[in-house]
Amino acid sequence: MKDNSRRGFMGKAFGAVAAVGAVASLFAMKKSWDPLPSVKAAGFTTLDMSNYEEDVMITEKWRGKPIFVLKKSRKDNEKGRG
Repeated sequence: MKDNSRRGFMGKAFGAVAAVGAVASLFAMKKSWDPLPSVKAAGFTTLDMSNYEEDVMITEKWRGKPIFVLKKSRKDNEKGRG
């Protein structure tokens, strides 16, 4: 009888340690998938497109690199949707 209770205790203890390890590894894996705060902060910019002409490609500089902006006309937007 004593061997049985010890075996049960060891099984439960092993299960508890395995569960804690699984939760810790999932937490670390999730944290590694999230982007760094520096990447989040550097990844967005806003442009005032009110003064841009429609269907004209504009080259803007952002962080020293060119970005290409095209303001589509309403006609082009409707074509793309339907």
